[in-house]
Amino acid sequence: AGCCPSAQQYCRLLLIKWRVAQALALTYNQVMTKDSYEVLQHLISKGKETFRLAKSFIQVCHLDSSKIATLLGDLFFKAIIDHFTRQSSSSDGNTNKIENGIDCNWSTDDFTEYADLSKDPYNVGQRLVELTGLSLYSQQFPPPPAYSATLLDTEVELLVRAHQCFVFSCSVSGSTLVLNLIRTRVKEYVKAGEFKLLVRLLTGMQCYQELQYLLDLLLKYDRFELLLRKRLNNN
Repeated sequence: AGCCPSAQQYCRLLLIKWRVAQALALTYNQVMTKDSYEVLQHLISKGKETFRLAKSFIQVCHLDSSKIATLLGDLFFKAIIDHFTRQSSSSDGNTNKIENGIDCNWSTDDFTEYADLSKDPYNVGQRLVELTGLSLYSQQFPPPPAYSATLLDTEVELLVRAHQCFVFSCSVSGSTLVLNLIRTRVKEYVKAGEFKLLVRLLTGMQCYQELQYLLDLLLKYDRFELLLRKRLNNN
């Protein structure tokens, strides 16, 4: 009788791996022999429809939550880079193509579902902050000439999504970190004339009281209509 739970767990492991093989168009033996984190990466990259299966795969394979958090952060970072690279090089304005099933335009709910695959969204947020290369304790930022609009877009999107992770995980310290980083960077966004980034921070984080100074800057530089236009488009 004591062997029954172990037998049931093993049967579930075999079943889940068989389902993963079907989802990825691989053989069962390939799934069994490949690195589990590599398999998970391919599975997540199929998009939201595989998230439920990915959760089961993580559970039966006993994968490490911190490693998954790093993987999720890195995959989302790549999706952001790909999106803004296409945006900067697109001649027809079509930037909605999703290369790997991960959409950097996901709603907050869709994104937090993605981050929660690790069961550790706080560490996903930490990884996204790391990927910005920013630090409150160092002024070794890249020199101004290194900041193209694409890099600034990427930086802001990472900060917005990191904040969403911290809010989802109820981390006051994480949320405060992001707010403080933004305060150190906002002059660069204004200097570059990228006022749409201020709008993205306001609408993506919805911390209107803490980010009141961004509203003041939009008014000061006569760019408040960008925020109004964004709200109208959302509605």
